[in-house]
Amino acid sequence: MTNLFNLTPRQKLTRARVLLNRSHPFFARLTMLMKFVEMPEIQTMGVDASGVCYYNPDFVNSLSDDELMGTLCHEVMHCALDHLARGEKKEPTIFNISADLVINDMITANGLKLPKAGLIPHSHRYKLKLPDGNDLLIEDIDKRGAEGIYTQIKNAWKNQNGQGNGSGSGSGDSSQQGFDKHIYGKGNGQDKDVAGRDSDFWKNKIVEADMASKMAGKSPLGMDRIVDSITNPKMSWKQLLQRYVRANLPFDYTWKRPNKKTYSSGVYLPNVEKQGIHIVFLIDTSGSMSEKELQEAFGEIMGIVKTIHGVTLHVIYHDTDVYEGSSLLNPTAQDIMKELKNCKGGGGTDFTTAYKYLEEKVKDADVFIHFTDGYDRFPKKFNKPIIICLQSSGKDIDTVKKEVHYGKVIKVDG
Repeated sequence: MTNLFNLTPRQKLTRARVLLNRSHPFFARLTMLMKFVEMPEIQTMGVDASGVCYYNPDFVNSLSDDELMGTLCHEVMHCALDHLARGEKKEPTIFNISADLVINDMITANGLKLPKAGLIPHSHRYKLKLPDGNDLLIEDIDKRGAEGIYTQIKNAWKNQNGQGNGSGSGSGDSSQQGFDKHIYGKGNGQDKDVAGRDSDFWKNKIVEADMASKMAGKSPLGMDRIVDSITNPKMSWKQLLQRYVRANLPFDYTWKRPNKKTYSSGVYLPNVEKQGIHIVFLIDTSGSMSEKELQEAFGEIMGIVKTIHGVTLHVIYHDTDVYEGSSLLNPTAQDIMKELKNCKGGGGTDFTTAYKYLEEKVKDADVFIHFTDGYDRFPKKFNKPIIICLQSSGKDIDTVKKEVHYGKVIKVDG
């Protein structure tokens, strides 16, 4: 193919990540965690559990930008979904197929392109050619994990002890085995840039990327089920709240001042820029909110500002009306306790008025956090990043999730 900008393979990889950030911020955020290592002896591309991506330069050069974007998503999702640890003790050929089907189904459902050699499902189905020549139809891939598909294939595999070389295609009319190498195990723990990464690291990054992409209005298809499996019920509401807030920390690079060294890549790359975070706490002070629940809300405010540096804190109260509280830079515990004494409200509840006030009066916040019992009807739309913390005695979380199609909803533990 023609290389319009005469890019090196590494420049092509960088360009693909930048292009991905424009169209698919969820996957882009994850690919930014990968470290690239050129490895001519590998035929195509491979990844280990820590996120080191090994690539053959000729393979990278053979792909279009669209194919390379999809390929990077494919590689990083093996890390994010912990496939390389989960498949370590399984028959590798079968688990390779199973893991590839799960990831490729998600990638293609989100409109990304993959190399032709990939195992690509159609309509969440895939017809696999078994070693004995029979076809195995694998269905509902979007609702299954790699282990479930692995069991189905292994039970149908005819060779002794489940060994053999599998192949197949979406239409059953050709033989394919995927295009990448899966490097099972814990990954490159010796590399200081990726040392210590494990399944918990990638789970955190999935939830952060999901939150960030939802706030950008570009949440990927098929991710809610995965995020729910990570966050429910293993993580406390406080951990979730901290994680979602961190997901909205301004990213550590800016497009305002492009990196001039990368002009030759045909794209402008960002410069690193560290920023603080502006958090608006909207606190329901209607009559149904108890003193204990208000104290709990302020306690969590204190926990957030203690763990995140550079916080600008803006407190707003509401019942049927809206009341301005304080705006504080790097507040201390004493500042927050003093603010607790200034709560205003005690009447009925009107979320529409409160949310309209946020949209019209607060212009530059990075994230909004609403502490409430949920006893009112939420607006159908809200165009700002918000986390709704439902108090333990409040409205059922599933009911609120049906009303709210923006941001995140968390149920506060009693």
